[in-house]
Amino acid sequence: MRPLFWGIVTTVIAFIGWLAVSVYCGIILGLKGDPGFFYMALVYVFGLTWMFSLPVVIVIEIVQWYRRR
Repeated sequence: MRPLFWGIVTTVIAFIGWLAVSVYCGIILGLKGDPGFFYMALVYVFGLTWMFSLPVVIVIEIVQWYRRR
């Protein structure tokens, strides 16, 4: 499979994870006041994965295209 396909899959999974954990942290923050370190770390990990997975894969795709050419 091409890296671009896996980049799109990773982006979609990371977005869904980020959305789910962010909503969960928002609910916990509203009820308890502190979602905890683990859940906030998950928000950041999913968010960074969502932000950077597609641009990194596009660069890899361009490098592979350049090498084949």
